Amino acid sequence: MDVKRIVLWSGVVVSLLVLVLAAFDDTKSPETITSAARLATMSCGTSGRTAMAQPLTLPASMPESAFAPSVRAPSSETASFARCCRRAERVAGGKWSVALWHEQGKYYYPDRATASQATWAASVIKLQIVTSYLLADILVHDTSLCSRAISQSDNEAANQLMDAAGAAAVNRFCESQGYVSTHLVRHFGDPADLTPGYNQTSVVDQVRFLRDLWEGRVLPPEGRLQLLDWMHHQARRTKIPRYLGDYETYSKTGELWDPPVQNDVAIVCRGDDVWYLAIFVSDSPRPDSEVRQAIGVLAKQLVTLPLDTHPDAF
Repeated sequence: MDVKRIVLWSGVVVSLLVLVLAAFDDTKSPETITSAARLATMSCGTSGRTAMAQPLTLPASMPESAFAPSVRAPSSETASFARCCRRAERVAGGKWSVALWHEQGKYYYPDRATASQATWAASVIKLQIVTSYLLADILVHDTSLCSRAISQSDNEAANQLMDAAGAAAVNRFCESQGYVSTHLVRHFGDPADLTPGYNQTSVVDQVRFLRDLWEGRVLPPEGRLQLLDWMHHQARRTKIPRYLGDYETYSKTGELWDPPVQNDVAIVCRGDDVWYLAIFVSDSPRPDSEVRQAIGVLAKQLVTLPLDTHPDAF
């Protein structure tokens, strides 16, 4: 085989390697992969130009198996915060908003501005209702109502607490603590409440509240321990706590059906490590069970895998 032929075939092999690596790196856009194809065409000569005429594109979605919680932890590059969130969003569809605070930094998806925007709160705002109720000047607090509102996400219990504390008091509490996107507007599941609008919060507000609660800045010691205990005994553990059996979790979930909303917020602890995590998903076309599973897998990844992205400044 003459030298010219060896050089030609070497170019073919190198070009194919470029294409394979580009196709399997999900940080590369379709335009980037198309550019790789053009490079291969230039390297392969006339015969290669014919074979590489069609540009490559990335798949629109990934199978559920790509998110199996039993897979080994990939490299830190694969485990980056934004990459994990993008994959979850592709699997489950809809609009995702995620905030994670940890001693390593503060992370937001898709970005901090979006993560700070007010959106459907669903039942996670019951955390602020119960906190305001415990702070209210009431002779005897009904802790059974509080337990039902948090651990069982009981709407009627939450409505009674809301009436006892007052929606205005809840909103004043949120404003005083800097939860600027959190607003209590109406009762839960009450067709007689015709108040326009909806209860609102953001993932940024919720992780801030979780940290404030954990560090003792929103409730006196007894009330803090009570609320954490009710969160620890959360009955609905199919989202963030789903694959975190080796961790202590203190969570509050929330759901709506019209529009479809799946929210979950949690304090996750293991030893001295503490994560404050909020994941909101809205308008997903997929079944609720698949969205819950995707939230659980994402939470597992974010808590257990190294994060290589640079956190937003706060």
